[in-house]
Amino acid sequence: MKKFLNGTTMCIMAALVAVLYIVMGGGKITVDTPVTSRLDKRELLSARQNILVMGKDFRDGDGPNGRSDAFFMLMFDENTKVPYLMSIPRDTRVHIPGYGWDKINHSYSYGGYKLTMQTMEEFLGIKIHRHLLIGFKEFKEIVDDIGGLDFPVEKDMYSKDKYDGFTVDLKKGYQNLNGAEAIQFVRYRDEEGDNARIHRQQHFIVKLYEKIADNLMVMYVDGLYQKLLAMLVSDLSVSDLGHIGTALYIRVRDGGPGVKIETVPGAPAFVNGTAYWVPDMTALRSKVAEMQGVRPTDRYMESSRLFEEEYNAAMLQVEKGDASGESKAAAQLAPGIRASEVFAEQGVDTIAKAIAQNGGNPDGSVKL
Repeated sequence: MKKFLNGTTMCIMAALVAVLYIVMGGGKITVDTPVTSRLDKRELLSARQNILVMGKDFRDGDGPNGRSDAFFMLMFDENTKVPYLMSIPRDTRVHIPGYGWDKINHSYSYGGYKLTMQTMEEFLGIKIHRHLLIGFKEFKEIVDDIGGLDFPVEKDMYSKDKYDGFTVDLKKGYQNLNGAEAIQFVRYRDEEGDNARIHRQQHFIVKLYEKIADNLMVMYVDGLYQKLLAMLVSDLSVSDLGHIGTALYIRVRDGGPGVKIETVPGAPAFVNGTAYWVPDMTALRSKVAEMQGVRPTDRYMESSRLFEEEYNAAMLQVEKGDASGESKAAAQLAPGIRASEVFAEQGVDTIAKAIAQNGGNPDGSVKL
């Protein structure tokens, strides 16, 4: 009996070693779960502290959550205090869980910051640890409280949204911007697109930080500290916000060594008359992995490739007149949320078709 048990035990151990050898890639037979376009939670990259930064606004017709028109993924290296910024254009076409394909800024209108975080995790392939909301209402009040901000406006800026009545009307030149004018400046978007607006926002925030910090205004302007806290709604501690804010300010101001500021690679497209930024998923995921400081696994990159195929297939589906995979909520919300973003032009469908067939290009060009 003892010999039998020993022999049985040896067989089991031998089988176990063989199975481990095969699973770990030592044999010709490989055992693995199928690679899909969606990463498992355990496969999301989390080498840095990843913080989703959103600008929050409320306008008529935006739904109960308001809207978010500014998105940054802050990847913070806690050891070296180096921040890495990935800006996500508001028109980026993404898959919103439970709602279908739509613009990333609509995810906030549909489900607030929680749905936006879920959408961003799926999109970028990273684990998001914290979030930060910046309120435009408080931002306007703070600029007024400090007496405005002396700032160079690089060109004449004029635009009017015929759906919500918001007007930008600023003249070129060095001037003192009050709160209302500051909102116009940071929200202004023209033919240069989101990238130019993002750079303007970064420059303005740095100058605003300098005026408040250099003049110790938090100590002397009544109620300013409370408004700053109200403007920054986050699950980060005040101490963490301070450390990250200081590091970010120094790096953005000075362009310090190691700072990385990137934008989602892709190309513009029109789908049914609506403007989108269509991401190049493989280039995006490679860039994200680089910013995380890790080497992406084959599974990670294959998942990215499959996700890109899914993007292209969804684009072609719409081109053929089948919008069943598009957002299920957009039609139910007040028309302002979509109507203000419609730029129908004759012939623009050829751009969307070309992008769908060729994939987005990191340099923003389109192969026709």
